[in-house]
Amino acid sequence: MKIGYLTSFSQDEIARAGKLGFDCLEPHSGSWGGDGVYASSEERQRILDDLKKGRDAGIAVTAIAHYGPSLHLKGKEFIDSFSKAVQIARGCQANIVTAIAARENPEKTVADNIPAYKTVYSEVARIAEGEGVKVAFENWPGFRGYPLKGITMAYNPDSWERMFDAVPSAALGLEFDPSHLYWQGIDHIAALKKFANRVFHVHAKDTEIFRDRRNAFGIYSGEEWWTYRIPGLGEIDWRAFIAELHTLNYAGGVCIEHEDFRFDCLRKEATPAKFEEGLRIGLATLRPLIG
Repeated sequence: MKIGYLTSFSQDEIARAGKLGFDCLEPHSGSWGGDGVYASSEERQRILDDLKKGRDAGIAVTAIAHYGPSLHLKGKEFIDSFSKAVQIARGCQANIVTAIAARENPEKTVADNIPAYKTVYSEVARIAEGEGVKVAFENWPGFRGYPLKGITMAYNPDSWERMFDAVPSAALGLEFDPSHLYWQGIDHIAALKKFANRVFHVHAKDTEIFRDRRNAFGIYSGEEWWTYRIPGLGEIDWRAFIAELHTLNYAGGVCIEHEDFRFDCLRKEATPAKFEEGLRIGLATLRPLIG
């Protein structure tokens, strides 16, 4: 396993990862050309050259994160964008594209959205299979508003079953993030075991439950009763989780998704000190378990 973090790509980020002691990065596909990834073969080569500089410096790329386009693009524009992300993933030797499967109609259930999902991701799977690349859906729930409405598909094990039944390609799997399951009350270790052969990439993000607020407001009030934390500062048992990854012989990326606002996760401060402090805490939690 390699430990890294999700980020926009730059040579400065490569230097930061090396300085802090990380093994890899999971760069956003929009780091270079936005949702379109790149506009020409020359731009594509420049991206691959950038990523190779990181690899030569000892920082691998374990996946290309292609999240935004799933929410912003439709039809041919989306397929073209996804195809370019697949090309970058293959060219940089990551061979994994992490993605969000958006609901075609967020007013409807996952089950009602399966026909549209099947149409879109049958083509995505065909493209990925042709390039020897895996597509890993992050299990972000994406619930918004009140009453709650979901904008994503792959938020729980029942949804995963429906998605993999609809498009039974071995190229489609999961970017497994235990934090999203934890606050839903889903046993993330049991889910990991059940879907072990579909876990292509892993996000390391923790969760804290504010039980006093949950007891006061319940789970539907719109009041915050949980939040994401840096690994080690929440409630997830990382020793048990990483132990199960070892048991399953998982050998891919374990990338911190830094969403702990106490450590400048949006990078608004003038210096990166606080942001880096969060990454250091997460790395110190994970490194003894992964090596």
